[in-house]
Amino acid sequence: MVTETSIGDEDFQQLHAPEGIAVTFCLKEFRGLLSFAESANLPLTIHFDVPGRPVIFTIEDSLLDAHFVLATLLEQDSCS
Repeated sequence: MVTETSIGDEDFQQLHAPEGIAVTFCLKEFRGLLSFAESANLPLTIHFDVPGRPVIFTIEDSLLDAHFVLATLLEQDSCS
């Protein structure tokens, strides 16, 4: 099963990304991370370069400094 979601500019407090960038990573892990950040009311920072390079999610607080690294797919990779 393939699921696709888009995150718009309005969903970010600050955004520095090329127009129309698309990065594909596992939604299951992202949902868990997002749920944790929202329930703890902590900001989530996303760092990415290009498809095929890892995406790094960072949560920072006075008591917590967490970095989660997920693999991304290249454009020619396909999910089936």
